[in-house]
Amino acid sequence: MYSYDFLVETRFWDACAMDMVSSLPLHDVVFPKIFKYLSIEELFTLRMVSKTYCHTIKEYFKQCLKLDLSQVVNKTKFTSDAFKILTDENEVLQDLNLTDANHWLTDDLLVPVVCSCPQLNKIDVTNCTQLSNRSLCMMGTYCNQLTHVTLQGCHWVDKDNYLVLVSNNPNLLFLNVSSCWSLDDECMCITANKCNKLQTVSVSKCYSVSDQTIERLASFCSELQKLDISGCWRVSDNGIRICVYWVVEEYCNKLKELCVKDCQNVTERSLKRLRDLKIKVDIAPWSQEIVRNVQFGVFQLGSINLQI
Repeated sequence: MYSYDFLVETRFWDACAMDMVSSLPLHDVVFPKIFKYLSIEELFTLRMVSKTYCHTIKEYFKQCLKLDLSQVVNKTKFTSDAFKILTDENEVLQDLNLTDANHWLTDDLLVPVVCSCPQLNKIDVTNCTQLSNRSLCMMGTYCNQLTHVTLQGCHWVDKDNYLVLVSNNPNLLFLNVSSCWSLDDECMCITANKCNKLQTVSVSKCYSVSDQTIERLASFCSELQKLDISGCWRVSDNGIRICVYWVVEEYCNKLKELCVKDCQNVTERSLKRLRDLKIKVDIAPWSQEIVRNVQFGVFQLGSINLQI
């Protein structure tokens, strides 16, 4: 057990530390110059030191413009109660990253935050599998200043609520809907029409997406720099040629990168032209053809009659 003298000394130094912090302007010095560089875990630890610190941390959380829970080291220990402490009185959030919060994040937790923070411009709910289209609808209804939206791995996303989101956010610059399986060409064509400032788009593993999506994005989104269509097996060489056409015509001349890994119907015959235009492609030349030919060769070997 600790001695009485030790406890008194500890409390003395804690009080001194708090006095030092208290003597500094909170909003001009403590929050932007000190608390900003502490992790969420460190802030919660500091919050337990005293009532004064608890109140100070509460005030800090209220004015935070950014909340990034992807940086939490031990995500399994983060709880819904902790999220409420972080967000309950915050009405100024602009950047919210909830990546992999699938074990605790629900609509009942997210919807109040979305409704009270209309200035949100970045939101990431990657792999948040317990959410539903209720959250998506609220994002589209209450947040019309979004520039970055990530719904990667959210298989629950449906067409109607997705279209509410993109229709009310014409200033989108970044959109990741990878593995949102319900989204199709119609959704992406409407997206291109409504959000023609898009710079980065990922529709990876959206299996209903085809050449039509590429054509519409390339012809409507002149600021497009990166397009990820990896795993979209309906995309073909024809779609890539259409993309090349719009690049050459200088409407989509800012395109710098195209991801086509696992697009089985895309070959080097169309990709070579992109490489000639100095556009980065995520597969080595001819790699997909080599794999396809090896698979075809194995199939042929299986049919050889080895009888003498």
